[in-house]
Amino acid sequence: MPEDERLAIERHLREFDRLGEDLKVIERDLARSALADESVKRLMTVPGIDMVVALGLTAAIGEVTRFDEPQKLVSTSV
Repeated sequence: MPEDERLAIERHLREFDRLGEDLKVIERDLARSALADESVKRLMTVPGIDMVVALGLTAAIGEVTRFDEPQKLVSTSV
């Protein structure tokens, strides 16, 4: 393998490792947020809903008390 290609591969592998470490830190922070939020923990009890999906749903829905009744949350009309 030519020297320049080998050096490029090594550089990309170092970057990949660095990004993997950054991702671990982000995942740890997300886990702390998830465990501190009762609504996220409740959503995670639903089969198929993991931490990331639960956090996303909670962020998308916002404050659930803004809905007059539970049916309004899942309604397709306003």
